[in-house]
Amino acid sequence: GSRLEFMGTDLAGKTIGIVGIGNIGTRLARICGGGFSCTVLAADPFLEEAEIEQRGAQSVTFDELLQRADIISVHTPLTSDTRGLFDADAFARMKAGAVFINTARGSIHDEAALADALACDHLGGAGLDVWDVEPPQPDHRLMQMENVIATPHVAGCTSDSLHNMAEHAATQLLDI
Repeated sequence: GSRLEFMGTDLAGKTIGIVGIGNIGTRLARICGGGFSCTVLAADPFLEEAEIEQRGAQSVTFDELLQRADIISVHTPLTSDTRGLFDADAFARMKAGAVFINTARGSIHDEAALADALACDHLGGAGLDVWDVEPPQPDHRLMQMENVIATPHVAGCTSDSLHNMAEHAATQLLDI
């Protein structure tokens, strides 16, 4: 195969939409806004506009984020409010060719609706580290798609990150 078969696109100049701008979302905002010169949008119902902007993003509504972002990355917990947040309607409102990334929790996106949006070429691709059922079965529809990069809920696991998470949890416990 030709090396041109795997041609990507630059991040520079793209609009990144972050859904949930806590610790991880903030780090992503700073990397994308600074290092890659992206426009960074964020929707987070728990933060005031000024705090979102202090974290390196422009505060927007969820609907505006869907319409403007070239890449959407999810960083929310799974709650009754976020379960199914990305359904067929949300994917339809995303820009044509946009990329959807979920490294937060499975069930925030509807897997069948995502597969449909990818299959009809409305979305350009997806990066998934989280699934409704983990690990996903090898015959899962999304696992069969060439425009999906999939990992089994290990994308953020390094020896350093596991140590840092344990330290952060212990610090929070001591603070309480």
